[in-house]
Amino acid sequence: MTPCVRDLMQTAVRWIAANARVPDIERLLAEAGISGAPVLDTSGQLCGVLSRGDLVRRLSIAHGEAEQLSDYYRDPGGFGIAFADGQSVDDIAAAAGREVDRLRAADLMSREVVSIEPDASLAAAASLMVRHGVHRLPVTTTGGALCGVITTLDVTRAVADGLC
Repeated sequence: MTPCVRDLMQTAVRWIAANARVPDIERLLAEAGISGAPVLDTSGQLCGVLSRGDLVRRLSIAHGEAEQLSDYYRDPGGFGIAFADGQSVDDIAAAAGREVDRLRAADLMSREVVSIEPDASLAAAASLMVRHGVHRLPVTTTGGALCGVITTLDVTRAVADGLC
């Protein structure tokens, strides 16, 4: 019998609350040893997916904003830096960092969730992952409740083990 998503999905799913802040998200991902997770709203419904890549993109934007701010305060003569109100480069960077720390999962997550049902084939899961360029699929019931996650590693392991 060919295995389906239900047979390989992880059911002990680590998820992120939609109102979780960046430091808490980073801690959860690091402690769980994962690179992303489903995001659930206050009623427990799947509302997005957040990956470490989403965090890195936002941090890159904040870094760029900090650089623009510091360039704004550069002395036009090019002989040093003239800061408003005694701000240093560290002050400007810290302000951009504080902005990132205030962001919540709902601000960073991908809202267009690609999910799959438990009885779908592994080929269907792999096809969705390739088509949408994702490494994890939330597994949802017909009603939309989260019941697991299947990743590229899960599918690859099944192929390596000769299960499909």
